[in-house]
Amino acid sequence: MVNKSIYDDITFFSSYLKAQDERAAGDMNAFAIPEQYALLPIMEGLSVIDMGCGTGDFLRYAARNGAGRLVGLDSSERMIREALKRSEDYEIDYICGDFATASETEAFDLCFSSLAFHYVSDISALFNRISRLLRQDGTLIFSVEHPVASAQLARWHADEKANETWGVEGYLAEGERKSRWFGQEAIKFHRPFSSWFNALQTAGFRLTNISEPCPSQNTLDIRRKAGLASDRPAFIVFKAIKA
Repeated sequence: MVNKSIYDDITFFSSYLKAQDERAAGDMNAFAIPEQYALLPIMEGLSVIDMGCGTGDFLRYAARNGAGRLVGLDSSERMIREALKRSEDYEIDYICGDFATASETEAFDLCFSSLAFHYVSDISALFNRISRLLRQDGTLIFSVEHPVASAQLARWHADEKANETWGVEGYLAEGERKSRWFGQEAIKFHRPFSSWFNALQTAGFRLTNISEPCPSQNTLDIRRKAGLASDRPAFIVFKAIKA
């Protein structure tokens, strides 16, 4: 997740929560989340861990669709408190801690994560840990900011006719990137697509699906910003199986 101090800052947290509840936090809620859900296996009876669970939206969805054991992990105390409040009618265990906090004494059928792993500096260590948490043939589904969006100095450029194109620099230069989000500085880690693929493969995963979500026509009609994202993917979704 983003640096713990950011989400536990009351001003940042309140702004983030308001945007999420209004479904205005960005393209994620407009089309990335539905695309990620479409890759889910049949949930009935599955044991599930959500890394970077936020307020627990996905875990409540999993519970409503018949999942069994449900665990949410997030580094923000405020997020966990909010998740507990919203999940009072559900049997979900929430843990406040980083991704190394999850116990390896139990195994899961599914590991899910939405837009959290690009805040992790060492994805090789992360995927190795997830592999140890999953049962054989277990499923990993996660989304991250698309590399063409996270590359250095990536931004929209307008020509003299106001036509906008997306400029990308530093695509192959892996490393830390800083951005402003709800008035706070957030630190992410950019890496090209090949690094995501190689880290998964080295950790013993078989990649089965890749999705670069694009907005529906309805979203295009409503939101000009999402329309721009139809020419430049904002997110990428991976589905992999523990081999």
